[in-house]
Amino acid sequence: MKITFTIGSTVSTLADDTAAPRIAGVIEQWGGSAKVQTEPLYGAVNEVDFPRGNIGGDFTFTAGCSFATVDAAGAAFATAYALLNSQGSVKVYPSGGSAVITMANAVLKDVTRTEYNGHWLKLRYTFKITTITSS
Repeated sequence: MKITFTIGSTVSTLADDTAAPRIAGVIEQWGGSAKVQTEPLYGAVNEVDFPRGNIGGDFTFTAGCSFATVDAAGAAFATAYALLNSQGSVKVYPSGGSAVITMANAVLKDVTRTEYNGHWLKLRYTFKITTITSS
């Protein structure tokens, strides 16, 4: 699986099972929810729900990689951290498939270092998403 984040014309590869060195990616959470307005009705047994048309959710994954030096691992974390609060297009290229799953206008809202053991660095990325398309 490969995951990229494109801001303008700049493409950042966040996970890639075929890269050398391998950046192993694992999707942890991928979904959405709709905004619903709930109102009580006078004298009614049940409330009434109104869909408001606002859909959004989170796309969260971890990506781990072994680096040649401790300094390279630290630089990779700084590079990922610099992407915070950026808006762009996230693309997922599943292994063994030909479809590309795109989440346009995604915002990188969280980058967390989950493991850092010298040359090994594992990061958790969380994007706020509103659309998902497949081609």
